[in-house]
Amino acid sequence: SIIVFPDRLPLEFAGYPLPKNHADPTRMSRLAFQPLFQVCLGGAWKQAQGAARFLTPGTAVRRQHQSPVCSMRCVGRGWAVRPGRSRRTAAAQTCDRSLTSSCSSGSIRDDLTTAGKASRDKANSMVSAEQVEFFQEFGYLAVEDFWTNNEISAIRIQLSKLQEDGKLANVATEGDGITHTKVARNLQLCPLSPEADLFQSLPFAPKVSATLADLLLGNSTEYQDESLMCYLSQVFWKPAKHGLGTSWHQDNEYFQVHDCNHCTAMWTAVHDATRENGALEVIPGAWKKGRLAHVRDGDSDHHLTCRDQVDESKAVTVEVKAGGVVFFNYQTPHCTRGNRTDKPRAGIAYHFLPSSLYRPRQFPLPPDAVWITPVVWDKHGCVYGDEEYGREQGFDSDVERILGHLHTPV
Repeated sequence: SIIVFPDRLPLEFAGYPLPKNHADPTRMSRLAFQPLFQVCLGGAWKQAQGAARFLTPGTAVRRQHQSPVCSMRCVGRGWAVRPGRSRRTAAAQTCDRSLTSSCSSGSIRDDLTTAGKASRDKANSMVSAEQVEFFQEFGYLAVEDFWTNNEISAIRIQLSKLQEDGKLANVATEGDGITHTKVARNLQLCPLSPEADLFQSLPFAPKVSATLADLLLGNSTEYQDESLMCYLSQVFWKPAKHGLGTSWHQDNEYFQVHDCNHCTAMWTAVHDATRENGALEVIPGAWKKGRLAHVRDGDSDHHLTCRDQVDESKAVTVEVKAGGVVFFNYQTPHCTRGNRTDKPRAGIAYHFLPSSLYRPRQFPLPPDAVWITPVVWDKHGCVYGDEEYGREQGFDSDVERILGHLHTPV
C-alpha cells in the first residue's frame, strides 16, 4: 500500500520515534537527516549530508542497509511512503530500482497524486452535504459545537486579555457618526489576526479550511480547484447592559468583490449568543436580490447600513451557544441587536474568499494595521501559513499553550 502525507515528512517517521511534541507527522515540515538514511542523487543512493534540509519533488529516500523498511519519495506537495520488509527480497530490490529510476529521470508516478491528501483533509469538515445545500440556498448556516470546550475557552481567554489591555476601541457615536459615546457601547478590533498567535493560527485549523472548502468550492465547477484565503478578521464586543448592536448591512458593501455568494464570513460566538444579548439576525435567501443601497450609520464612526432596504419581518435570529459558528455569504443582510444582559457578549469574525476573487482592499483600516491575506486551502488540501508567516501555524498547540499557562483544568 502507498500512503501520501502532506508537505515534507520528517525522516524520523521512517523508523525513528517522533518527538512527543510532534506526534502528528502531517504538521512537521523540517526534514532532519540521520546517519542511517540515504538520498537518491544522480540515479544512485548516497549518504545524506547536513543536519537538516528540504528535498525537492522527485527525490527518493531510504534507510541505509535496511531498504525498503520504509522508502519514500517526495511527490508534488506530498511524501509517498512505501512500507517494506527488513530482509532484501526480490520485491525489495525492485522497489529500490523503481525509486532510483524515478528519481534519476525526474518522473512522478501518476498514482501518487495529492488527491489522497485533499480527500483526507476534507474529512475534517464540520458540515454535511445537506448543510452545504442549505448554505448555498439561504446564504447562511449555523453550526453548533464547531469549537471544542477547550478551544472556545482559549479563544475567550485570549480575547478577554486583549479587551483588558485596551486593544478594543469604542466605535459607537452619538447619532452623528462622529462624536463617540462617553460610555463604551460597541467595542471592535480590526484586523484581529496580528494581535495574538491564537488568532493568527485559527483560520489554519484543518476543520476551518475543510469546512470552507465544502461550503464555497464543493459543488462548484468554476471554483473546485481554487485556493481559499482569509481576507479579514475582527472582533465585536458588546459590553454588559448597554452594548450597542450593529445595524443591517451586507459585508460586500465593504469588500466589493465579484461573485460574492462564493465568499463567506465565519462568525464565532465567544459567549452564548441569545436574543437578550444581541445574537446575529439574518434574512434567509435575501442574498439573491444582489447588492442593496447603503448609507452611513450615524450610530457608528465608520459603519454602513442598509436598514431601509430590508424587510425585518423576514429576519431570523440565529442563537448559538459559545463555540458555535455562523457562516453567511458576503451578500446576506445581517445585523445584531443590543446587549441587555449583565454580562458582555463577544463574537469574532473571519472572512474568506477564493483567491481568484481577491481584490485590493476597498475598506479603511488604521494606518498602522497589519493586513495579510493568507491562503488556508488549496487544491492539495489544508495549508498552514508557512509561506505568509515563515512557519507553519499550529492552532492546537496555541490552544494548549494558553490553557496550560493557567495551570488549571478547563
